[in-house]
Amino acid sequence: MIFFSKTKRILIIVLSITILMLFFGIFFIFSIYKKRDSVAKPREDFLIEIRKERQLNLIKKIIKETEKEQSNLNLCFVNSNEVVDFIKSIELISEFSGVSIDIKSVGVGDSELIKNTNVETLIVELTTQGTWNGTFKFLSLVENIPYDITIDRMSINKFTDGENKKGFWRSNFTIKAIKI
Repeated sequence: MIFFSKTKRILIIVLSITILMLFFGIFFIFSIYKKRDSVAKPREDFLIEIRKERQLNLIKKIIKETEKEQSNLNLCFVNSNEVVDFIKSIELISEFSGVSIDIKSVGVGDSELIKNTNVETLIVELTTQGTWNGTFKFLSLVENIPYDITIDRMSINKFTDGENKKGFWRSNFTIKAIKI
């Protein structure tokens, strides 16, 4: 049997304990790293959810603060149930301007501005007849109608009467408005 001196035995015991503590230390470090990853993921998810909630609250606040502007913006578009009112407003403008009006067609097409939505373009083709001043007044008033419209096509022609050389103006318009 090999007998070690007391100093060597203490040294071997201390060395064994040190090696054992080193293995336990490495084991605990690895287990802490594993647990850190499992704790970090829910923490990141929680922080992401907090950020999303803050963004949502900010968006809600912006929507609430811009309600007036939104309602004003809605006034620029023709609602589905306001098409007849839109046409009547054009007829009233022609009456006020002193020109006769003949609405040739009213149709609906896909919106060229906004694709893949339920927004459509209301298309009104009309003809007016009257004096130059009346035609110009009609055009000016139609351009300033509260709806956001586009005069897509327009032609103005002067016709004269052979006997008294009096003339009248005939205009053809295609008006487009966004219909929601």
